[in-house]
Amino acid sequence: MRRAWGIYGVFEQPIGGKVTAFVRSGLSDPDTTEIAGALRAGVILNQVVPGIPPLRRPGLLACLACARARGKESPLGSASPRSPS
Repeated sequence: MRRAWGIYGVFEQPIGGKVTAFVRSGLSDPDTTEIAGALRAGVILNQVVPGIPPLRRPGLLACLACARARGKESPLGSASPRSPS
């Protein structure tokens, strides 16, 4: 029986006021998922809309990010597109 694997990490750093910068990265088993790796980076603006204290509801946030993903080389069960037919 084959076992899938993955590793993921996140780094967040407040950069002033209500703004937080982040980097998220991950790798996963390309034999069991469509994505072999991904990298995201961006900024989060906290409390865009204030929370509602009586309801104990936090404020809303907004995020702007760029992402890059690397797919596996070939779909499950098929030959690599680079290999000759």
